[in-house]
Amino acid sequence: MKHIKPLFILLSVLLVSCGWLVRDTLLDQTIEWTILEYESAISEGFSITLERALQKNTSNDEAEYLLTISNEIQVEQEQIATESLLPGQLRMLKNVRYSISAINGGRVEGGTAVVWRDLHDDEINPSVTEREKAFLQEEIDAGIVQQLLAHLERFAVNNMGDLPLGKRYKN
Repeated sequence: MKHIKPLFILLSVLLVSCGWLVRDTLLDQTIEWTILEYESAISEGFSITLERALQKNTSNDEAEYLLTISNEIQVEQEQIATESLLPGQLRMLKNVRYSISAINGGRVEGGTAVVWRDLHDDEINPSVTEREKAFLQEEIDAGIVQQLLAHLERFAVNNMGDLPLGKRYKN
């Protein structure tokens, strides 16, 4: 009886650690087979962040998925009544509409990625506010890219049966 409890704990730890090894392994393969396309003007910071995430060069012959960014909307709003009731709070909000399609089939999924951050406007030292605004903008772009990559991975898993056998298990 004394040996069952430690054995059970060891088995549980092994099973949990196995999930950490398997997680995100499909994402690298999905990115390898993805082409990026823009339908409208996109901010430079966002496009750099997205292209850096999809940095693997894919030729049109190898590509299995197409990620199309159709619209990017960036809004900065002065918050009138906030939870903390601080005056001069600014909400930076970004919406990105996109679609993911399988190149060899007709499957298409669309979505909207939304990220916002709140910024307290420092009227005494505006340079601090501008630096923080630039930092938050990078954070927002990274959050949008993370949402896009997560949807791309789900799309790839759901459509794995459509891939040719050679590409399904390519390492």
